Order: sequence, then structure tokens, then C-alpha cells
Amino acid sequence: MQFSGDYDYGWWNENPITIPNLSTLLIANLKTEKDVSGKLPKRLSGFKKRFKRLPQELKNLVCSFLHQHQLRLKCTYIMPQSTWKQMFFQVPFLWDLDIKEIHDKTSVGDLGAQNWDWEKITRQVVAPLY
Repeated sequence: MQFSGDYDYGWWNENPITIPNLSTLLIANLKTEKDVSGKLPKRLSGFKKRFKRLPQELKNLVCSFLHQHQLRLKCTYIMPQSTWKQMFFQVPFLWDLDIKEIHDKTSVGDLGAQNWDWEKITRQVVAPLY
């Protein structure tokens, strides 16, 4: 990640509230989803099927708890990418994202290119750095 200030001036003097090109930087890390449907262990693929059948209200409740805990970087691909996309836009400290810019980037191209890996980018954003 590059900062807008002079290196000698120090990145620690940057404004933590206004991050230039935040949406562009995040979009650069958004990759297409890998097809992992056949690689899930049997118990996880069963859970994935049961999760998909839940009413939307229960899915939303489950996802609301994910913001309260630290997520690991390793993706499980149990929940649909649409759920992870929704969670990405609800990350509290990403309040100033350019939604239009992200939407323009993710809706371009043919149908095969629109399978974005929202789980990975969401986990990268909310995972703690050690």
C-alpha cells in the first residue's frame, strides 16, 4: 500500500480519517472467485446446503455475529459470495468507500468474470495484523 505523503515526512503523519484512493486500493485486491465447490469436505458442503436453505432473517443474524469476532484469513467458502459482499459493505471503518466505483469495477465484463471473491477481501480487511 502506498501512502500519499513524502517518505521522509513519515507515513505516521498521514490523516487516518481520509485515505486517498481507498476504494481503488481495495478493488485492486479483489480477485475472481476460485471454484472450490468440489473441494469442500462432505460435512462442510452439507452445512453449506443447510445454510442456503435458511430464511434470510436467520442468515442476517448469523452474519451480524461475524463482525463481532476476529476472522481468520483462511477462506472456507461455506457462505455465498453475495453474503460476503453484503458484509464487506457493512464493515464499520469502511464508511467512506466509493460504492459507485466498486460497483462499476465489479459489474464489468462477461458473466464468468463477475464471480468475485468477496470472502477473501472481507477477511483481509477485518483480520487483525500480527
